[in-house]
Amino acid sequence: IDLRLGAVFTRFQTLRFQNKFEGVEKLVSYGPCQFPTLGFVVERFLARESFIKEAFWKISVTHKPTEQDPVAHFNWNRRRLFCEFSTLIMFELCLENPVATVSNVNSRETRKYRPFPLDTVEFQKRAARFL
Repeated sequence: IDLRLGAVFTRFQTLRFQNKFEGVEKLVSYGPCQFPTLGFVVERFLARESFIKEAFWKISVTHKPTEQDPVAHFNWNRRRLFCEFSTLIMFELCLENPVATVSNVNSRETRKYRPFPLDTVEFQKRAARFL
């Protein structure tokens, strides 16, 4: 049914738009998968258009005991600060007292599995269930 509906509506659209608008010489395609995809594209476009840049600052802490040792990068949960004054105060505190204490070490094994193929039917099921 989807294939027949798509073929019929594609033909209808193409003939209608070719007669109504100049410059439409190619096929104007329709398919049940195109509407959700178009929705994703439009949603992403609107998100990008409404994005407002905001200045931020961050403090990067590294340690390298000797030239032969690798560099250790230390991260913190906040990652970014949006107040320059607060960042400057924290940076000066780090410079005044360069000794640090490691309070927690997290390590875990990570695996990256191959993605499952996502066919149209499964995609529609998941979209209906989770969206």
